[in-house]
Amino acid sequence: MNQAYETDNATLLPTYSGPILAGEFRLRRMRVLHAGFSLPGANRLSNEDRLYVAEEFGVIAVADGVGGSASGGKSAQDCIDLMQEHLSGRGQGVDRTQALREAIVWTNGRMLAQSWQPGGSERNPGGCCLAGVLLDADRAEFTTFHVGDAAVYGQSDAKWHKLTSDHLEQAARPGTDARLSRKPRIRRAMGLTPVPKIDLATYPIRSMERLMITSDGCDLRYLSDSGVPAPDPDVGRTLDESIRDLASAVVAGPLRDDSTAVMIEAVLDAGD
Repeated sequence: MNQAYETDNATLLPTYSGPILAGEFRLRRMRVLHAGFSLPGANRLSNEDRLYVAEEFGVIAVADGVGGSASGGKSAQDCIDLMQEHLSGRGQGVDRTQALREAIVWTNGRMLAQSWQPGGSERNPGGCCLAGVLLDADRAEFTTFHVGDAAVYGQSDAKWHKLTSDHLEQAARPGTDARLSRKPRIRRAMGLTPVPKIDLATYPIRSMERLMITSDGCDLRYLSDSGVPAPDPDVGRTLDESIRDLASAVVAGPLRDDSTAVMIEAVLDAGD
């Protein structure tokens, strides 16, 4: 029997019963639980989003292929593969925030170099947005990082609050300067310019409170504007139940774009 959950406007939605990507790892004095999903949009031939978890380094991220181009999914996969290559084995004895910044810059450069068509002068239009968190158990804090319109949310007062600002600009319709298109254009993305502009911000970790990373396909404001309010974080529900609540809202909405989200719960050891 399908279960259901109730939204703020009393609409009952069937509970999502598809696959959940879940895991758990220790980061020194912190236990980290994560659960996510990734769903292809109706406008996509394939899913161009990717989830990335680097347990040793304490990074969890979402890469979102840009623009629905044929190479968007490849760009997202290249991004996480290159990030993993650069960060592998670097979790101990380094300034991890600086190492993360260097990994993003290095990954961007490699993606840009790979995007040129062999023997030609035209660029492959692929690229990807990137958002994630770097968890620091020793300092009991986390650092958000993002390029593009993938987003990071934090839980506060039983609500989700967006911690990142999308890198978007309104695009003019072809042939006119006065009218604007309905869909904003991404101003920043991985693999499109020689030096990526990365936004980073650091916050304290409050044990048992949750973080969430999403691609733009399940942006909470987008869901609300579509008439399907996303559920707020409920401390009475498990991480698996909460991520299924969000997936249920995504499936009930338009689901035009690929939709990926991962929720994170960081539990500090007793006494910390």
